[in-house]
Amino acid sequence: MKTSLILMTLALGFTSSAFPGVGGSHGGSTLSASWSEIKRSPRLEIASPQIHFVSQEKITVAVDVMEVCVSGDTLRTINARSIYTGDDKKDSYEILERSRIYMAKVPSKKRNAEEISIKAEIPLRYEIDVMAKLKDRSYKLFSKDYIIPECSREGEALE
Repeated sequence: MKTSLILMTLALGFTSSAFPGVGGSHGGSTLSASWSEIKRSPRLEIASPQIHFVSQEKITVAVDVMEVCVSGDTLRTINARSIYTGDDKKDSYEILERSRIYMAKVPSKKRNAEEISIKAEIPLRYEIDVMAKLKDRSYKLFSKDYIIPECSREGEALE
């Protein structure tokens, strides 16, 4: 009980903008801070999910959802990614793309059937946890909505 009370007190202190550069010049809640303000804070971590892309070299690359933009039904990395191509070649750099809609294999509910394919879609909206770094541990402060932004013509996300 005592430990829970201490952790609760710490969490309340952190959400009231104890982090430099977070919450605006007038203080305020860390929850109301923009994602760019949260990213700049050295004491906060963003626990965002990743989306898997396949490079031209057929290498699977996991990319943070905050480094992706959407154009129609296509997801694309905002910046070119370094792709390790093997020890005898140099790394390549490429903008990765994939369709939001794909066929996923799932186990069949029927006896003795292996897998079935179903149509799946990568979501554009996420509820992402923001963590406080304290010594050697991280503690969840809150969750915040994130929507993958539209791509500009050059592939960069529009703010």
